[in-house]
Amino acid sequence: MFKIAVVGSLLMVCLLFSSCAWMGEAVNPYKSSFTCPLGDNGKCINMTDAYKESLQPESALQPSRTTTADAQQARPETMYQASLYKKLTGLLDEPTTPVIAPPKVMRVLLLPYTGSDRELYLYRYVFFVVDDYTWTLGDNIYIGDN
Repeated sequence: MFKIAVVGSLLMVCLLFSSCAWMGEAVNPYKSSFTCPLGDNGKCINMTDAYKESLQPESALQPSRTTTADAQQARPETMYQASLYKKLTGLLDEPTTPVIAPPKVMRVLLLPYTGSDRELYLYRYVFFVVDDYTWTLGDNIYIGDN
């Protein structure tokens, strides 16, 4: 009777471990192979080729600039960013365009302390304005109350 219980227990343990391995493959909804879904963020190569490529000088690995520049200009994000830079450059080049310099704000940490009536004040931050905003016109001409 004892031998049957031991053999049964060993059989159950073996089935438990084998079923976990079997269930892991059958129930896992994710693919186990990585196929580089983001192709525009680098190369999709295996580890051995990446290591061999890392040992090469950088000049041998650089793609031609025309293909990279054309690919960068074709992307909508790059086109939008270039138009924003062009607009900002135009605003900064105009000598009559006023710009507001932001105010200087300071943050002070107050550590815990007890008050006069035995209150406990925990730590907190206090923010206050040190310098107010200023208008800037042209080459470092500041208009403001400071």
